[in-house]
Amino acid sequence: MSAASSLASLLSAASLALGAAPAWGGAHAGDPAPQAAVPAELPRTAEPSKLTIKNVEAEDAPIDLNSASVEVLRELPGIGRRRAEAIVALRARRPFSRVSQLLLVKGIGSKTLARLKPRLVVRPVSAPPTQASAAARPAG
Repeated sequence: MSAASSLASLLSAASLALGAAPAWGGAHAGDPAPQAAVPAELPRTAEPSKLTIKNVEAEDAPIDLNSASVEVLRELPGIGRRRAEAIVALRARRPFSRVSQLLLVKGIGSKTLARLKPRLVVRPVSAPPTQASAAARPAG
């Protein structure tokens, strides 16, 4: 048996095992197997406007604890609505200066902090000018 004929018999046996109709039954050995009808239009599974492609770069970008919204914080593993709100509440009292200050949030321990730390950053917050500093500036 030649290599080509053994390959053909192997492929034929495999296609039969997968449920394909046999190529014989009136067809000659050299005739191609009948093709299944292809529908003119494939059914849509979702509206194109609802399909999204995640931006890998945005996922890899660190999240700033001093500017992230509750919705953004909820995307972090282990951070639900209540913890995200607690982070924002703590930040409202005083901006974060270190990521490790997340340990002050109830429910965030050292294991959660270790898991979150590579995905977080703390950028300095520019404070709005106070009345004293505004008065010290020369009028211009």
